[in-house]
Amino acid sequence: MQVETLNTISKCYKVPSEKIGFINMIIDSYEGMACLRTLDEKLGYVELWISPFFEKEVEKIIEDLKKDILIERI
Repeated sequence: MQVETLNTISKCYKVPSEKIGFINMIIDSYEGMACLRTLDEKLGYVELWISPFFEKEVEKIIEDLKKDILIERI
């Protein structure tokens, strides 16, 4: 699912619940690129609000994280 609203791009993912905090810290370290929001902690559903200017960079970050963490686009 992808939705564009108010100059952000929203993408939803399923991740291991225990990795949500770690992923959030990684995303936060790239200030201004994206924000992570937990939709359902038990199921591991998260949403990324991405600045359109950094969509490609955020995709690269997610692809890099996928090397060590199971991340599925929903």
